Amino acid sequence: MRPTWIVALLDAPQSSSVAVQCSWLMLHFLWQGAAIGVLVFIINTLAARRSAQFRYSVAVMGLFAMLACVAVTWLSIQPKQPAPTSIAQSLSNPTFDLIEQTAAFELATTVDVLPPEASSALPLPPAPRPTSTPTYMPTSTPGSTIETWAPTAMLIYTTGVALMLFRLAISAIGVGRLQRLSQPVADQLARRVENLAQEIGLRVKPAVTTCERLVVPFVVGVLKPTILLPPAALSGMTNSELEAILVHELAHIRRCDPLINWIQRIAEALLFFHPALWYVSRVITVERDNSCDDIVLGTCQRDDYARALIRLAELCTNEATEYAPIAALAATGARPSELRRRLMRILDVAPMRSGMQRPGAGMLIACAIAA
Repeated sequence: MRPTWIVALLDAPQSSSVAVQCSWLMLHFLWQGAAIGVLVFIINTLAARRSAQFRYSVAVMGLFAMLACVAVTWLSIQPKQPAPTSIAQSLSNPTFDLIEQTAAFELATTVDVLPPEASSALPLPPAPRPTSTPTYMPTSTPGSTIETWAPTAMLIYTTGVALMLFRLAISAIGVGRLQRLSQPVADQLARRVENLAQEIGLRVKPAVTTCERLVVPFVVGVLKPTILLPPAALSGMTNSELEAILVHELAHIRRCDPLINWIQRIAEALLFFHPALWYVSRVITVERDNSCDDIVLGTCQRDDYARALIRLAELCTNEATEYAPIAALAATGARPSELRRRLMRILDVAPMRSGMQRPGAGMLIACAIAA
């Protein structure tokens, strides 16, 4: 026998209330998202020696699977249209029962007034139908609990979604402002970017601009991608270092990362309440940069690329602009250890299982910084 709460969860009430439907949707997504998150974790753990692109693809498929679960569940809990009444259902109507009882009474009366020979030839009235005994229904069920707390849950959910979308809108407005303040780069640099794009197999020719309020380069735009460069990167980096950074940004465009990033942010806003969604999103962010780093390593040496990242991080900390704190996080990661992790991976130095890095890893990074 299945527990009552499982039966109620599988047979969700077909309520027309949007709050109740959203509550059941979130309740279902708790186990759906957890299952997908665990699956992504297991696959990526077993594929630790595979490429970053493989782990990135697994995480992206996990993200789309979560969104698909939400859509399918939402459609499945919608109220169903009542089926047309059949003849058999009409016959079981109480009105037809009343007519049948009336006919039986008239037939019985007729039998009483007829002679015995005639009454024996008449059919007997139908036997009375047994009435079903009422069953005990509990006063409190999972469905009634959902209906009780649905308005509160809906209020909390809509508030969280509104805050997340407001944050996303502020970021989009800020990016648009940076685009309006940017200026085209020199023709020589634009040709260099075009040549680099051809080397990595990028068919689109992205626009390249520079903005005084930037401290790190990044890509904006989905249909018309644009690479925004800070002036410090043009004046404070060597040609080889700048090319390595540009190839990284071009790799984002070739992989359609801006589009996936927008889908990722919207999913975070809609499903902010589930930790598995944030785990999958974190894997996508990390493996996305790792995949672009692998593309860069196909065009330059590991030490040169590590020096370019370190030089870029130095420029981030030296530049004092209104966007410096946010840009510094973009360059070094959301945590102070993010740049260190990327450098260790680029230099092919893996940490030990105990969490301590192998002997000589700090020496390699120190040499890269000092070079």
